[in-house]
Amino acid sequence: MADILFAILGWGGSALLVTSMLQTKILRLRWLNLIACAVLVVYNAVLSVWPMAVMNLALVIINVVNLARLRRVAPPVREQPTR
Repeated sequence: MADILFAILGWGGSALLVTSMLQTKILRLRWLNLIACAVLVVYNAVLSVWPMAVMNLALVIINVVNLARLRRVAPPVREQPTR
């Protein structure tokens, strides 16, 4: 049972990574890619596939830096109250 759940984690992370690359909005792409890469860091580290774990960790850091930059450049838009 644990093997099946672990396989689902790996496939889910991979599917989310592909889905992130299909996004047209950069903020959504960065968030989905960050989550997918974090999942794949864990997955590859458990399997001791260190080149992939390190690559995904680097991508996590890149996404965090870019999300911080995006936040500084464009603060969130506040909704106007409806009347």
